[in-house]
Amino acid sequence: FSGICADTGAQMPEKKSNDRLRRSSDIENDVRQRDIVQEEYSTLNQARGTQGDISRQENVDTLRWRTQSGNYLPLTMPVLGYQTKQYTGEQHHEGIDIVAKEGSPVVAAANGTIIYSDWTLDDGMMIIIAHGAGLTTVYKHNKALLKRRGAIVKRGETVALLGNTGRTSTGPHLHFEVWNNGIALNPMNYLITIQ
Repeated sequence: FSGICADTGAQMPEKKSNDRLRRSSDIENDVRQRDIVQEEYSTLNQARGTQGDISRQENVDTLRWRTQSGNYLPLTMPVLGYQTKQYTGEQHHEGIDIVAKEGSPVVAAANGTIIYSDWTLDDGMMIIIAHGAGLTTVYKHNKALLKRRGAIVKRGETVALLGNTGRTSTGPHLHFEVWNNGIALNPMNYLITIQ
């Protein structure tokens, strides 16, 4: 259709009649997305086997995030080191600790935007990266922060240097957390490898 807008008097553009094609294309995209989610869910379950405590709902939420955001799980290991403390959740340890040499590069686990880059009393120099669809990663106890709030980062890009800052730090290490819509997740269920 074409015409004049009643509110502004501006000439309205002519509407093209390809709505049916657009709807068909949307349906095809939805089918493709559904197939991807089903295939990835099956692959993730096979790969996990008896490892980890990943639940069906967590699998579904992960795959929903994966297809919506364009970021692909698993996450990249944020620092090369050795895991010394596991995720417990209920004991106020909502992530994992990775020990490495002080000053080692800490990298973004996936593409995202820095939403926090500052000092806290308990956690020292801390960075939080939002990856889309409610998923965030947290990097605590750093020696130095190399990115500021608002910076867009790529998977594997250095964002900080590993340190021993903050009241709760027990030595040079990275405390790494994964959150989905305000709920802490076990990072081990999402990382490519752990050394």
